[in-house]
Amino acid sequence: LTYKKLSYDADKDLVPVAVLTDVPTAVAAGVQQPYKNMKEFLDWAKQHPSKASL
Repeated sequence: LTYKKLSYDADKDLVPVAVLTDVPTAVAAGVQQPYKNMKEFLDWAKQHPSKASL
């Protein structure tokens, strides 16, 4: 937030009124990659941050 102190508590005073979007996400990789699931990909990405992109 841009203000140090607000006149309201966002957690208590605001409620959601609409869902604007719900987009499923897919992650795909070539079969030659060293990872076979999301955990392995995240581990690999941490070890190779300059090579990983989403």
